[in-house]
Amino acid sequence: MSKRPHSPDVSGKQRKRVRLLDARTISVQSPSTSNLPTSIDVEQFTISRSFEISALQTAIASSSAASTTRAFQSVPRHLRRRAASHDVRRLPQRLRERARIEMDTAKPKKGKLPKAGKSRQLTRTENFAKRQRDKAWLETHLYHAKRFHMSTLYGYRLPITPTQKSYRPSLRAARSGSIVHDYSYWSTLELRGREDVLRKVLERVVAPVGVGGGGPGAKECREGARVWEGAAYECGMWPRGAIGPVWVLWRPLTGNDPERQLWIRVHPACFAQFLGSLQCACGQVLDERRTLAFPSATPVIPGAPLPLLNTAVPASFPPTTTQSASTTGSTAPISQPPQPTHGHPATHTHPVDEIQITDLRTQLLAFNILGPKSTALLAGVLQLVKGQNQNKEVWDTIGQLGGAGVPRGMCLALEAWDPRLSYPPKLAHANPTTSNHAATRTPLPSPSLAQSQLWEPSARQPPAASKRELDARRSFDLVPGRKLRPGTGDAKVPVLLVQRSVASRLASPSHAQGQEESLHGWTILLPQGWGMPFLLSLVAPTTPLAGQREIQAQAFELSNPFFPKDWVGTHAGVKEWRGWEEEEKKGWERRPRGKRVGEEGWWSADWRRVLRSSGAGGDVQGEQGIQGEAGMGETIVTQREDADMEVEADPATTLAQETAETEVLAPWVLRLPSLSTLVQSLVRCPPGPGAGLVLHSHLSALRSQRGLPDSLPSGDLLLQSALVHVRLVPCGRGCPAELTPIYRLSPAEAALWRTALSRSASDRLQETNELIRLGATPPLQKDLIGYVTSGGFSLYRGSAHGLASVALSKLIQVGREEVAVGEAFRWLVKFSHRTGGICWPATLELVI
Repeated sequence: MSKRPHSPDVSGKQRKRVRLLDARTISVQSPSTSNLPTSIDVEQFTISRSFEISALQTAIASSSAASTTRAFQSVPRHLRRRAASHDVRRLPQRLRERARIEMDTAKPKKGKLPKAGKSRQLTRTENFAKRQRDKAWLETHLYHAKRFHMSTLYGYRLPITPTQKSYRPSLRAARSGSIVHDYSYWSTLELRGREDVLRKVLERVVAPVGVGGGGPGAKECREGARVWEGAAYECGMWPRGAIGPVWVLWRPLTGNDPERQLWIRVHPACFAQFLGSLQCACGQVLDERRTLAFPSATPVIPGAPLPLLNTAVPASFPPTTTQSASTTGSTAPISQPPQPTHGHPATHTHPVDEIQITDLRTQLLAFNILGPKSTALLAGVLQLVKGQNQNKEVWDTIGQLGGAGVPRGMCLALEAWDPRLSYPPKLAHANPTTSNHAATRTPLPSPSLAQSQLWEPSARQPPAASKRELDARRSFDLVPGRKLRPGTGDAKVPVLLVQRSVASRLASPSHAQGQEESLHGWTILLPQGWGMPFLLSLVAPTTPLAGQREIQAQAFELSNPFFPKDWVGTHAGVKEWRGWEEEEKKGWERRPRGKRVGEEGWWSADWRRVLRSSGAGGDVQGEQGIQGEAGMGETIVTQREDADMEVEADPATTLAQETAETEVLAPWVLRLPSLSTLVQSLVRCPPGPGAGLVLHSHLSALRSQRGLPDSLPSGDLLLQSALVHVRLVPCGRGCPAELTPIYRLSPAEAALWRTALSRSASDRLQETNELIRLGATPPLQKDLIGYVTSGGFSLYRGSAHGLASVALSKLIQVGREEVAVGEAFRWLVKFSHRTGGICWPATLELVI
């Protein structure tokens, strides 16, 4: 087939059409004019028709090649539509016939099932409520579900991480911009009662010292000017029996009312456990006061758990309605106060104290905004109502300082208009003419600044106006895009701002010198129903949203233990690691046998082996040591008791037997602000029972200051079962990961590592083989001192590090060996990958 010469007047589109038509044309030979023969010779006939046969084969090949371009693709790109691929009528007239041939035969559609009648159809609200039977949604669930990977955690459907790449941008926003996280899934409990009664209850269920120093009964916290952040414990079990993080907020004093009110916010993973501890503490405190008022009543054994006759708040989830109840002593009915016994005069009678617990999980919302631009973001979103002159002046001053210039935990009550009236908000910018003067007028926490209507249930009302009504008001405005003016019928939202800081918890000297970074921002508390209006305004200036992975990354970058993953020794932490172990086990079993890395069981931490070997007190535990699955704060009997032995039923005797030498304690983490000083004093103690006695006396003194009985086990048992949080910093190469084992060094091995690490950087590069040779020595299992719970590469530092939990007794041994050679608590150790490999040197830093 010869090429046709083309003239310059013919366009490329016409030439393409001619080429396609030529590809679909079969060339034939003109018939001969001679007469047809009476018979046909097949061979001669095939030879004579070879041209037609070859032309047919060529046409088939060219036609199949031309069919790769379909009819709808012949249309210019700017005129193409998706529907043109299946709708012939959307193509030009000249291409419709060809498109009909190219289209596949339509498959018959299956008949749909008949829909339910209108009387049986569920509304949108009913359908959403049906999907929340086994879990609860946040008010911002639909917004997050379209942009995040969602998962069911702690009874909620929570966002895990955005669908787009956000790990580095989220950390960058928290460091130089602002980032928002919906904290509404944290549970809130409200307590009402006399101040002295509430303080005694808190002393039994929370740590004596919080993050910022002082306890929940400190003056500034008790007056309601600051929020107290700390850890919760089982009733009367401190320092053992940790539950999880909590923060306590007192309502500022109003008049001479003796009744006080406070909020306790707790992580949902430990809500049920904390509620049981709180109820137990309320029962014990009220029974003790009842015993003092009526001495002839049944005595109360200090430290013994007392059952309650009523349940103030249901521990099941999800909550349907907010319930409240009064909690009185466990030996008297709820509705009637205990009456004095016979033989006592009426002068001993006085009103019995009462504690009321209310569940506010469905009535309060919270957003956490972190970053240097968080204050400017809130200043643009919150349009304050005129009337709070003092609070407005303080807020204007804070706008010039930022979140970092405000005292930690400071509370500020404001009243703002509906944020939808001023949507979209604009970021507020600092005024350079007043920034220098504002630095000298740093606001201090004050109860008058924390007075908020948010404490009143009548003020916690959802929005009254719908979005349609607000849009109708905007339609009457002649200038499009202009903000609406607040009117008398518009809603006023009471908000409570709490300064929040995510800072490093290191107890090392470098932290004291301010070398560690911190993130500052605000936590805004809102009434129910205002989640979406405020969220849309907060993210309008392109503010990124954070999920569970992002807030965990923030804690990891700042060396802050993240709950529940890094809280070893709590029920929530054990449950978290069990889920992680199941996922790792399934992934390991799915791999072929030849591609499995590590031995079976490497995905679980063997805390029994960590705490089993000799401790600082010189005692050696048996093979039946600590079990990681045991209940936290309970004792585990290592020897079988004689079945015929008679045991007294006296609770005091049972409590004293907890410190028997045949028992060991479950792992517990020591958390103290003075942890560094305490550990150094334990290191300087001579080998033997001296370290255990020092630890026991120090903890007993703190318990006696809080009015708790001296029911601690012996010092050796406490020391052998204690863990401490540390940060692992590699000295060079190596990147720790989850469950990376940490080993101590023998004196000879430590000397070799110190010699290799003391060289300069250039010499160390030349001696890489020596470091590898030192790390190639397989570690001994008896030298295992702990595991890394969170590890990886830190983007803030530009190097790897990890958060770990190590045995206190073995850490003391490492410190004693370093003091013997003149080292000043460097805590030099080595670590390897969880599946084995070369060990690398690292140093430890205590985390309080």
